[in-house]
Amino acid sequence: AWSTTRSTSPTEHDVPLRDHEPMAEPYFDRLTESTRDEFRRASVRRSWPRGTTIFQEGDPADQVIVLEEGVVKALTTSLDGVETVLGLRVAGDVLGELAAIDGGSRSASVVTMEPSSGLALEVHHFRDLLAAHAEASFHLLDVIAGRLRDASRRQAEFGSLEATMRLARVLLDLAHDHGHQTDQGVEIVLVTQDELAGMCGVSRESVARGLAALRAEGLLTTGRRVITVVDLPGLTARVGS
Repeated sequence: AWSTTRSTSPTEHDVPLRDHEPMAEPYFDRLTESTRDEFRRASVRRSWPRGTTIFQEGDPADQVIVLEEGVVKALTTSLDGVETVLGLRVAGDVLGELAAIDGGSRSASVVTMEPSSGLALEVHHFRDLLAAHAEASFHLLDVIAGRLRDASRRQAEFGSLEATMRLARVLLDLAHDHGHQTDQGVEIVLVTQDELAGMCGVSRESVARGLAALRAEGLLTTGRRVITVVDLPGLTARVGS
């Protein structure tokens, strides 16, 4: 069963959530107000237009970002130029934390999918805040563990699923994490076929064929940068079949 709750993002979308698997609360929203105030005092507020590369894979880490508004994608690029989208990040999520913790280079690029803004903290300020506030460190570990768990699940599933099933799984996750309820169904915005291909680890042509198949089954409709899941129970059953 699915239920509708209010999103904590500034747009306050209605987000459909599986009753047995609630959406994880963004990192910044988990902190106490006093700790959030310290983050704000230690940071500089920045904004970026759509399509801006905030972090570049391989670059040294100098800042951590707490996203306040917008949506960004984390991605890696292979030597032959193939992009793999690791995930989407929304308001309240933290960006660039791994490189800040271990001192290594950026493990992924971060690119805005719409106009976005956030708090930029120098790495040493971020580390000082983690050292001073146990809750900030604990919740960060929880976020990192959740992302690793999701990545492991995705890797295991994708090792055995054909392209259309991979696409259905990704669309179900997007509907769960980033969709909002409309009269027509659960709407997923901003995602292009190229981005879906990067999330699924398949070609753009495979995504196009998969979308056509799911449309023919009556599970979704598509428009320009908009996908609407019109039969959520059906898509859930499709993934579980």
